[in-house]
Amino acid sequence: MLVLRKMTEEEFPEYKENAVANYAADLMRAGDLPEAETKKLAEDAFQTPLSEGVHSLDHYLFSIFESGTNTKVGSLWLGKRKTAARESAFIYDIYLFENFRGKGYGEMTMRLAEAEAIRLGLKSIGLHVFGHNQAAKRLYDKLGFHVTNLMMRKEL
Repeated sequence: MLVLRKMTEEEFPEYKENAVANYAADLMRAGDLPEAETKKLAEDAFQTPLSEGVHSLDHYLFSIFESGTNTKVGSLWLGKRKTAARESAFIYDIYLFENFRGKGYGEMTMRLAEAEAIRLGLKSIGLHVFGHNQAAKRLYDKLGFHVTNLMMRKEL
């Protein structure tokens, strides 16, 4: 079993540093931008919505722990997104440390994220997944997510 704990102010700098680096690496792997631009884009993607760190309005940062051993296994960033039509949850970032992958922790974390969204009174939850992340896509398909838009590219 896993539990979500609100991320502390002390945990936030390390989380942000790692999350920005991971996002920049995913952007590079997607092949959209040169390395220098991916770093800037990744930094901006975290700086604007998380300008107040763990106290940022409508953003919920969690550390994920094994409940029995109290071992930290990763992190989750869940937020509210508001449109004219509705307010919904959005998973901005989910990260499990490498040695905890392939053990069902991703599915457990997603179920905890869904429960948190319900607790917040939200009726739907969305996320973005890079095309190269087939393991994540398989998990999201299994959990009942469906594609809402799809971007594709062909190299010429």
